[in-house]
Amino acid sequence: MTSKVQICNLALLAIGAESYIQSIDEHSPQAKACKQAYDDMVEAALADHDWNFATQYDTLALVGEPPGDWAYQYAYPNGCVRAREIIRPSRQGYDPIPFTIASASDGNSRVILTDEAEAQLRYTGLITNPGMYPPIFVEALALRLSMAITMPLTRKQKLLEQQTRLYQGALIRAAAASGNERQEDRPEDADWIKDRE
Repeated sequence: MTSKVQICNLALLAIGAESYIQSIDEHSPQAKACKQAYDDMVEAALADHDWNFATQYDTLALVGEPPGDWAYQYAYPNGCVRAREIIRPSRQGYDPIPFTIASASDGNSRVILTDEAEAQLRYTGLITNPGMYPPIFVEALALRLSMAITMPLTRKQKLLEQQTRLYQGALIRAAAASGNERQEDRPEDADWIKDRE
């Protein structure tokens, strides 16, 4: 099972570090850099791609009054890293339901604005248990973490640029892998196509 330490050591390996860590709480520069960046990089890597393993659904709760150009205002779900789409109740049709993320009027929380009543949100949730991470995410997270620790540990701009390219490549591979793990509904023919038959 994958652990934080393993992911940190993969990030250190990616930047050519000469030593690795046994614990994220040790006092080495490597452990300090990893510990400081790890949680933020988990959230960033989760937000950067629509990961199947982190997909969650939630029926949204109404909160407050929406601005005049939206019919409904919903609370942003706890643990939501990135809102992906408002789900149609029947899953019919491919027209996306418009929504936007905004700040609540008190300025202390986020809200989701939409014209959809009883909205259900598909989103990427904050998964913090490394044992849940598939190998492609472990690779991507290690590369994302390597981007954060490159400058503090090596001061090499070219290495940072290389790690960034490697991370972007990992996201492309993840998109291909994710596509192989889901089956989308077949779109219905448009009315003008049906009329030809």
